[in-house]
Amino acid sequence: MQNQKARANSYFAFCYPILAQASDAIFAAIMQTAIHNKARFNYNNQSFDVMQFCAFQTSVPWLIDVQNVVRFWLEKNEYLELQTSGSTGFPKKIVLSKAVLQQSATATLRAFNLKEENKAVLFLPCAFVGGKMMVIRTLVGGLHLHLVEPKLALPALQDDVDFIALTPMQAANSISQLNNFSTVLLGGGPVPFQLEEALQKVSAKVFHSYGMTETASHIALRKVNGVDTNNRFYALEGVRFRQDARQCLVIDAPLWQVSDLVTNDVVELLDDSHFVWKGRADNVINSGGIKIFPEEIEKQLEAQIHQPFFVGSVNDAKSGERLVLFVEGVTAPKIDFSVLKSNFNPKKWRLFLLLCLLAQIKLIEKKQLRLF
Repeated sequence: MQNQKARANSYFAFCYPILAQASDAIFAAIMQTAIHNKARFNYNNQSFDVMQFCAFQTSVPWLIDVQNVVRFWLEKNEYLELQTSGSTGFPKKIVLSKAVLQQSATATLRAFNLKEENKAVLFLPCAFVGGKMMVIRTLVGGLHLHLVEPKLALPALQDDVDFIALTPMQAANSISQLNNFSTVLLGGGPVPFQLEEALQKVSAKVFHSYGMTETASHIALRKVNGVDTNNRFYALEGVRFRQDARQCLVIDAPLWQVSDLVTNDVVELLDDSHFVWKGRADNVINSGGIKIFPEEIEKQLEAQIHQPFFVGSVNDAKSGERLVLFVEGVTAPKIDFSVLKSNFNPKKWRLFLLLCLLAQIKLIEKKQLRLF
């Protein structure tokens, strides 16, 4: 133990002089955090081990964010403060323990069969949980993480890479580059129809994730391309699902220290480990007593409408809310509404077209459109 401590103290003296005098209790807490000795960070044609990366001098803001995640993992502080996105209610600040973060990282490594020295690319900002978890997966699993400045499109890649996490927009802007990867994980929002169609020609295995800050990234996955493409999300090992009275998803994941986590995501629950996402409870439209999920209609119309659009509602004296299709442009697109489910028949449910410039109302909540 003393030799271990002396060796570790020499590292910490290099990165953090103040930690060179760390007590046995602090050192023991540090050693309990998983740090794989094969973990590497690659930046600007240089490869760094964990301590070298901490000591690397830089003024690049996004790179400093990456370093800060590594430093947090090394320090005695047990909790990481994060800002939620609102999946379970109003956005708020929460704290997650290192035990939860390590569990999440381990679950991802297992789900995608990632091994030590596998290559990964960080292309998400470390200001958010998705980017932070890519760094922690590297530390826990001994990955070789290539650091690339987060932008809307991937740069050209020279080598094949095992794993990357992207937003749907980043993936849509980088279709040709995705063939350089074995596995691509999409998160942070729905996958549009056009993107899902384009991904069918990509050789990488592409997955769509479901999760939130409260669960330290994803706790469910669905396959987006290939012969096993599916709209059903399946739970990671140790996660179970149920519904509340609103038909919203409730998550139980003891290993994540999550119990009775109520979301605002309305789902079709297939069993306690599979569900189909339908939409957000706070977006639901009640027209003539029928609950309509705008996201469902948008998904069915995506193949026909090639300009920005969304489904909203306005107040209606008879039905309460009238369904409205908002399309950016000055001419109406030709739409075959027969693709919609019977409950969404435009004549029956008063679906009509309103042309507008979405750029002028993009900051307006969909529910506020009822004031029009």
